[in-house]
Amino acid sequence: MNVALAFALVPSFGAEGAASAFLIAEAAILAAYLVAIVGTLPLRSHFTQLLNR
Repeated sequence: MNVALAFALVPSFGAEGAASAFLIAEAAILAAYLVAIVGTLPLRSHFTQLLNR
């Protein structure tokens, strides 16, 4: 995802495009992890226990 976004954004925006591509890709990875955690009961209960400490 980062490479595709970089190819799309870098020619027009340079270093700012590369930074934006990186941030968008990292946000997508975070969203995928959150979906995996919330969607899996053992992981959800584990992270809930960590937050309730």
